[in-house]
Amino acid sequence: MLSVTIICQNEENMIEDCLKSVRFADEIVIVDSGSTDKTLDICARYTDKIYHQDWLGMNQQKQFALGKTSGDWLFNIDADERVSEKLAEEIRSVLGLAHQSVVGYYVPRKAYYLGKWLKNGGWTPDFKLRLFQKEHGSWQGLDPHDQVVVRGQCDYLHQPLLHYSFRDLSDQWRCIESYASTAAREMDTRRQTSGISKILLHSLFAFGKSYFFKRGFLEGTRGLIQAIMISSGVALKYAKLWERHHVPGDKSGT
Repeated sequence: MLSVTIICQNEENMIEDCLKSVRFADEIVIVDSGSTDKTLDICARYTDKIYHQDWLGMNQQKQFALGKTSGDWLFNIDADERVSEKLAEEIRSVLGLAHQSVVGYYVPRKAYYLGKWLKNGGWTPDFKLRLFQKEHGSWQGLDPHDQVVVRGQCDYLHQPLLHYSFRDLSDQWRCIESYASTAAREMDTRRQTSGISKILLHSLFAFGKSYFFKRGFLEGTRGLIQAIMISSGVALKYAKLWERHHVPGDKSGT
């Protein structure tokens, strides 16, 4: 039995296409952290397994969703992602294999960015471990990035998970700011520090990795913008960490 988990909040513009793409699953579990738009009404058309949970953090929220499933296999998807028809077929195929020795599968994500499907820059293919046996996996990553840890043999699927990453640059910057704040808090709890050298070196490395090593330059202007936004997010993360140590005041929200 395959269970799909989705965590969400105020995703009325994205959630229905996501839900349509996973209708092949035996069960869809929704964990909502307080939607005030039509998200829950839309979800109710596709499943009755809808739960409320105040935001616990990316990994704890997904682990909470895992605990609400009844399937032996789990597939996690975000509201801005879609399972392509070919990926749905591939998932059904691997789950139908007799004497399954593989307990987890990495799925390649294909990124849609600024009106185009990217082939370079580091976001395509972006392999994520999303399909796994419930008894062998759990969410254990460091926020804001999710990570499932699987105990056992893993393999790779070939068909893409479609990722509609950001509506526009303003939406991307809002996500960058939120992620940077969360990451800075996590780094602070691990007693990490920041300064000029870390801000510069880490952000320059991030730009070079995306634009040169991952060949983002082949995407033209989009590739340059992608690399700039990635490096800006890294710089902001380390800047916010520096701020927590050097600027007086309440940092609970930054």
